[in-house]
Amino acid sequence: MHHYQRWRSVIARARTRQEVDQVVREYVSCLLPSELSKLPESSQAAVAEATIDLVGAAFVLRRDELGFRGDDETAALMHEMTTEHVHEEIQLLANDFSTMFMETLAYVPRWADYYLAHDQTSTYEYLATQLKALQFLRGGRRWLLKSPQHLEQLPVLDKVFPGVVVVCTHRDPVPVAISMVAMLTYSARMHRSPVPVQEIAAGWIGRLELMLNALIRDRDVIATERSIDVTFDDFMADELGVAERVYGLVGEPVTDEARGALSEYLAGHQRGRLGKVVTSCEMFGLNEGEMRERFAPYVSRFLS
Repeated sequence: MHHYQRWRSVIARARTRQEVDQVVREYVSCLLPSELSKLPESSQAAVAEATIDLVGAAFVLRRDELGFRGDDETAALMHEMTTEHVHEEIQLLANDFSTMFMETLAYVPRWADYYLAHDQTSTYEYLATQLKALQFLRGGRRWLLKSPQHLEQLPVLDKVFPGVVVVCTHRDPVPVAISMVAMLTYSARMHRSPVPVQEIAAGWIGRLELMLNALIRDRDVIATERSIDVTFDDFMADELGVAERVYGLVGEPVTDEARGALSEYLAGHQRGRLGKVVTSCEMFGLNEGEMRERFAPYVSRFLS
């Protein structure tokens, strides 16, 4: 993730008033409210007054930045990762260099066009080969996959993994989209200056619309006896009950050991335990009404 300390060198390289203005504008435009709240009060005041005193804001930000240590916490709020974290197999798909994973590393619309223009069967077959190798090395008897990419690849998933059982989770797409845009524009500071916040945001709304429309088109490819749709609200209302339904769908017994492990995990991972990232459509130049209109087919199919 981008570090506030980066400002020491960025501001130092600015040679003109215009360069300073641009650097400060870039920072202020990408600063999340949850991140701002962790800055020293002097920095918060400087950001608030940046529109009328950019140079003064730059000096205050530079003075304060050495003491700031909030970025790791902000990153965890967006996407928690730990050393022992079980993550997505999308990194394995990336080993065949044909996956939407590349789109999350940088804003590369031409890569998305390339990826979408190609049949992903061979890449999913290589994923299966990698999973076999990992299972040979580490043991285990069942593969558990999880990646948003599968939303638009259900026919390929069903072809390469015959008999696959699919759990489709559904949630209001507007806050989901805003959350993803916040994470991607925030991380873009590692490789873009200035960050084209509105361009990235608009591009990803279109990309997510494509994914959700593909799910609408292909959802019935997975037979009902091998699939289940779970809404976010239903899951939050009965987390353990939903987990037991999934166990039943795949034919796994819910043993006392399994139920205890599930309960222990849920108790230790309550929603909001790390805090909250406050975002809005306006932060990214987006219009909520327009977004809801674009996502309406998905909402009508899965959330009505």
